[in-house]
Amino acid sequence: MKAAVIDAFGPESMLEVREVPKPEISDDELLVEVHASSVNPIDWKIGDGMMGDRYGDEFPMILGLDASGVVVGAGANVTGFKVGDEVFGRSTDGTGKCYAEFVALNPGTVVPKPEQISHAEAAAMPLAALTALNGLKNFGALTPGQRVLIIGGSGGVGTYAVQIAKNIGAEVTAVCSTGNVDLVLELVADRVIDYTQQDPLETDAP
Repeated sequence: MKAAVIDAFGPESMLEVREVPKPEISDDELLVEVHASSVNPIDWKIGDGMMGDRYGDEFPMILGLDASGVVVGAGANVTGFKVGDEVFGRSTDGTGKCYAEFVALNPGTVVPKPEQISHAEAAAMPLAALTALNGLKNFGALTPGQRVLIIGGSGGVGTYAVQIAKNIGAEVTAVCSTGNVDLVLELVADRVIDYTQQDPLETDAP
């Protein structure tokens, strides 16, 4: 199969697409044909060598923690998925290995892809959306009626945070720049603070 591989830490220009062995799955894994992946800050940080203490320096290295695609194989112990299912999810295998034609995934981090979204849209979701969800619900213990200030409301994590907070039932104030105010309002934030016009920590907004 083809994969985007790095043989040393460095800039993104060091990525090389070449043939590598197709992954073999265990009895507890899914084999997914990747239709789309995404680039998160952690991906370029791993590739740049900034995360070497956590992810090691074993090369050749395949990056990419998010993927969307079609199940082409399922281990003997896997239930709930079958060949042909469209799915998306987050890789838990080291550096991810999703920048490839096929990837082995843990079924516990994979869900069915809704028909109304594309593979590209689905692949942009797992890591960013889970970061927002964990921050708001698991660590922040956000509950209905509470007020929350989301810095960077138009960013990858921020756009999900606004929507998740509203879904929980919180009153959401989001911070972004002028060019993104309309976007954040479309995400149904209760109010938006343009940080280029006012200090979000000194605003008189209720």
